[in-house]
Amino acid sequence: MIEELKAALADLDATICEIGRDISAPINDERMQIVYAKAQAIGDTGAVNDVVQGVEQARELVAQAMRVLIGAVHKLADYQREL
Repeated sequence: MIEELKAALADLDATICEIGRDISAPINDERMQIVYAKAQAIGDTGAVNDVVQGVEQARELVAQAMRVLIGAVHKLADYQREL
């Protein structure tokens, strides 16, 4: 049972690290330049700015959730050590 818990925690930790790397990656500038060029062509860069702002807000919310999840994993690890 304890070994299964250790394995599950290790897997969860690896998943958290992977998600963290994806979340912290910057928005691809090359893609954004293409999107802005297309938006300028139709005269609406405001919508693109709104989308970028929404993505940044979503990233922050996910980062907050990740911090809570990491805290929970640390508490589980502490509990496991006590066992």
